[in-house]
Amino acid sequence: MASPETKPSRFCDQCGRSLVPLNGPHVQRKCRDCGKIIHVAEPGEGGQGIKVEEGDSFVIPAGSLTLSLDLAQSSGRFFRPGITWFLKQLYFQGSSNTPDEVESMLASYAREAEMVLEHSPHLKHLNLNDENDFKKAIDIIKKDEGELAEWWAILVHHGTAMVREALAENDTPRAVWAMNKIACYRSMFIFKQNLEEHVWRGYLANQIIYNAASAAAHTPAEAEAINKLKPLFSKMEESVLHTWVKSGLPIGPRIGVKDLPEEMLKALAEWHLSVFQRQRDEDKWNQETRIKLRQNWYQGLTVGMTIIGGLGAVAWTVVQILKAFGKLQSKL
Repeated sequence: MASPETKPSRFCDQCGRSLVPLNGPHVQRKCRDCGKIIHVAEPGEGGQGIKVEEGDSFVIPAGSLTLSLDLAQSSGRFFRPGITWFLKQLYFQGSSNTPDEVESMLASYAREAEMVLEHSPHLKHLNLNDENDFKKAIDIIKKDEGELAEWWAILVHHGTAMVREALAENDTPRAVWAMNKIACYRSMFIFKQNLEEHVWRGYLANQIIYNAASAAAHTPAEAEAINKLKPLFSKMEESVLHTWVKSGLPIGPRIGVKDLPEEMLKALAEWHLSVFQRQRDEDKWNQETRIKLRQNWYQGLTVGMTIIGGLGAVAWTVVQILKAFGKLQSKL
């Protein structure tokens, strides 16, 4: 009885390398150790890319590379020149190289548009080959006219029909006009499908940077203006500032300032009002402290006089205490 066929080994039993093609990009080479054809993906210099030696065959399996500006859907990362190359592929895909290929170009554009409609999540419940369902599809897409890539895909498809019709009637101006429309529609289709989200994110990032730069440019000027206004406000009567703040009328025209917002001038006036209040609080505290200090000295003097009176003969000490108290009063 014949023995069942054994399945070829995936890995070499000598070098341990793969004997079958890998799923991603790799090289195919003859192994120096075992002499067999192996498939490897060794890191290149500095850990970048894939190492390719002399005699290697670089292999890119079908479907292993997915290029997209959406990092979640891309199997690689672009350098800046790569983005230009990628967009060039998008815009020139299906275009004709000679006038004789115009019909194949129109067919390619029409098929591209059909693929978008067939894979649209908004139309997946419809049979686009059915006339009634196709009309429903148009109604669905028209609700968000211009916002969906599907809308521009339909216009591209319609544009190809217009070009064919114009060419059949030898209407050159109309054919040129229709091709121009296709170019515009297809550009918007590519934008909506591949670029819009990234353009929007870039715009938001640029807006944040611009706002930060504007704040950095304006803040020093405003700070300098506020510092120059501080002496002006500090010399004013408290009643004047209080009236300006409570009246709600513009402060800028009263002091000849046009470059600072009214909210900022009002805040500065309120700050100076608080300075006046703090000064009054400090004066009150100092006055109360002086009164308490005097009371303590009077009490100490009374006790001293009682003791001295009891001794009956130390008049000189009383004189010295009174002198000391007089000097303290003059300082207070």
